[in-house]
Amino acid sequence: LDDGSMGIGIMDRFAYQAGWKTYTPNHPSTAVRNVLNTGDTLKAGLSGGSYVLELGENDALVGTHSGLTNDSPGNNGEFFWGDYFDGGDATHWETSEGALAYLPGSGQLAATTLDPVAYETHGVRFFDTTTGDKTRSYQAYRSYVNTGALYGKGAGVGDIEILLEPAPIEIGNRIWTDNDGDGIQDPDEPGIQGVTVNLYDMDNGGVLVGTAVTGANGAYYFGGLTNTNMTSGSLLYNTNYEVRVSLSDAQLTGLDLTTQDANAVTTNDNKTDLADSDAAETGGNAVIAFTTGSPGQNNHTLDIGFMPPGTITIVKNTLSANGAFDFSSNDADLAAIRLTTVGNSATSAVITKSAGVYTITEDALTGWMLDDIAVSGNDGATASLTDTANARAVVNLDAGDAITVTFTNSPVPPQLALQKTLVSPASGVAAEGGLVIYSLTISNTGTVTVTELDLADTFDPTYLQFSTACITPDTAGAGSLSWVGDAVAGTGSLLAQLPLGPGQSIVITVEFVAVKP
Repeated sequence: LDDGSMGIGIMDRFAYQAGWKTYTPNHPSTAVRNVLNTGDTLKAGLSGGSYVLELGENDALVGTHSGLTNDSPGNNGEFFWGDYFDGGDATHWETSEGALAYLPGSGQLAATTLDPVAYETHGVRFFDTTTGDKTRSYQAYRSYVNTGALYGKGAGVGDIEILLEPAPIEIGNRIWTDNDGDGIQDPDEPGIQGVTVNLYDMDNGGVLVGTAVTGANGAYYFGGLTNTNMTSGSLLYNTNYEVRVSLSDAQLTGLDLTTQDANAVTTNDNKTDLADSDAAETGGNAVIAFTTGSPGQNNHTLDIGFMPPGTITIVKNTLSANGAFDFSSNDADLAAIRLTTVGNSATSAVITKSAGVYTITEDALTGWMLDDIAVSGNDGATASLTDTANARAVVNLDAGDAITVTFTNSPVPPQLALQKTLVSPASGVAAEGGLVIYSLTISNTGTVTVTELDLADTFDPTYLQFSTACITPDTAGAGSLSWVGDAVAGTGSLLAQLPLGPGQSIVITVEFVAVKP
């Protein structure tokens, strides 16, 4: 019963075995006998975790009545005292036939009884579970009709079953932010309010039958007793439906659909498929396809998770040189990045991406060495990896990660050769006032194009006096000559000779006048 107590029905077996105004069973006598049913309806009260039969009853709950006050197994009265029949010359203090039925919340206990309405009848009485009194009665049949027939029953009503309208069903539950991107609802992960959720009947041409908007905790529901959020009819039993959420919903801006069925259960069962995200991306929607159950089989496990994206920042450091750098990737956005540096400056680019695995490879560069690849920042559950030997980083981007990948490069040093050759006099001995001519040959013997070049030459001013050179030096002092060139800055006497590619040379012819100390 609603208060936790039990209603107990006691059946009189002999009344079912024998009859009313008929022969005794299994006996040669043809004498007509009557058998009266004397079952009982009792109450076991809940006391301290145990049940006590007719706990403290004395038939005084409703004041004075015409029933017995010493009935029940304890002879001190019983709760359901209305189970008697007072027919004047046919009074029965116990009429119950043993079968009971109770609808929770009704406050009415139904019991099969003898003489529910009139003498020589059988049917059902209803007892008030608060007062124990009879509230109403129904006659099922007369046990005897005075026609001489010999088939009257001492007790003839069997069990009682309650027939109700089929229970409605309700489906739905929660749209939430999967902050860690694992596809499983965690206690600290919030719901998403204001998301529009649509319900489609797939057994009826995919027609829209319901629209809901999630509440403050991200919950949504369809159906139930009042057909909540249903725009057409009620939820049907054993029917194929789809729950759909548009991925362009304003409340989902900046979020991505999380992993489907992370707990490896794909049935959308209301007992086993509980805390994961059940939706797949289909046609711009997050879609849960499911089948409703039988009457009363609610399903509050149809959840959809959305995770925040992560960011990947690529940083390029160069040491003492200018450069432009490209990358290859399994992602088009990352492959489109081009970073340009000046001198020791660092430059970077930030890309927002959904959780996933991304490779970033520095394209092969002429004139540059890759010194290091470093990963830093908020790198979540799955760590990212670096492979300097292959100029590559593997970024394992989890939901909400903010990962920085830094590539550090330095220029490959140039390889130059300088050769100084005496041109005149061939003998190596010059007379006073004669010309002394030699050449300076600078050769690029490496693999890097030279864009900046400084050259200095010294001589003994005691014996030589500078006259001229095929490339005028930038400075000509006592005992020294110097040439400079910077192709990037566009300055210096050697500018016209630069850039100096691999295998190329610059020849400078210098003339001196021999002097006497």
